[in-house]
Amino acid sequence: MGQPAMGSVCEVIPATLPTDQRHVITLECEINRELLYYSYQMITTTGIRGEYPVYLDASMLGTCTAWNPCFTNLRGVLRRPDPSLPGAYLTGITDGSWTKVDSVTYQHISSNTTCAYDNTLGTFLCDMF
Repeated sequence: MGQPAMGSVCEVIPATLPTDQRHVITLECEINRELLYYSYQMITTTGIRGEYPVYLDASMLGTCTAWNPCFTNLRGVLRRPDPSLPGAYLTGITDGSWTKVDSVTYQHISSNTTCAYDNTLGTFLCDMF
């Protein structure tokens, strides 16, 4: 079984959109791609279909910062090298641009866009349009 094709939809975000909208759409695509990958991993390791993480992170309610990172339960969301630990990586949103409203709802602060995670369907959808 090959790895599913991921990311093709995320690659067509128009550069003419405002920066805030591009940021939200990019994260929405990235999280949905990671959810697809998570489901694929569950199928290949356990044979169970339709399994998704219960939560996208273990952060507290409030602004997503270095001390309260959001979206960390997915391996590749904004994956970047950890400057303090060579060979290690950080994931998640830590720049204060998002707020965790409740266990499944997040808000992009500057665009006032609300996004919700459905752990039954494995979707992360935003209400920006």
